[in-house]
Amino acid sequence: MSTSTIRQRPIARDGEVPSAASNASNAAAVETTRPLALAARPVIPGAVLAKLILFSVLLFVLPIGTYFATLDRLFGGNPNYSAIAAVVVANLVVVAYVVVAFLEDQGDPAAEAGTLKVPEPAPAAAAGKKST
Repeated sequence: MSTSTIRQRPIARDGEVPSAASNASNAAAVETTRPLALAARPVIPGAVLAKLILFSVLLFVLPIGTYFATLDRLFGGNPNYSAIAAVVVANLVVVAYVVVAFLEDQGDPAAEAGTLKVPEPAPAAAAGKKST
């Protein structure tokens, strides 16, 4: 674990401004060494990132490919119908991503273990109460 040195200024009381001499004399007393607190980052599994990248590429490639594939072949050069087909394909990719995300979340036992549970009251607290 790495450590860092923290210097703190003396606290001024009632609007007093600490002098430079008092700052120098208190510097050794105020200097402390504490462990550097590292923020706990959630670990993202590689499979999740791979799915995100895959669906991002699909969301970019499939609508554009659909537009140009259907422009002359299916709709006879009508760009409106080709654009509608591209929008439908883009929405299908988004729906597929949501479905895959829900299916992945349901099968993850680690996510269920992380849920918060309400603690039961202590037996000593319950014994101290008198029933009427």
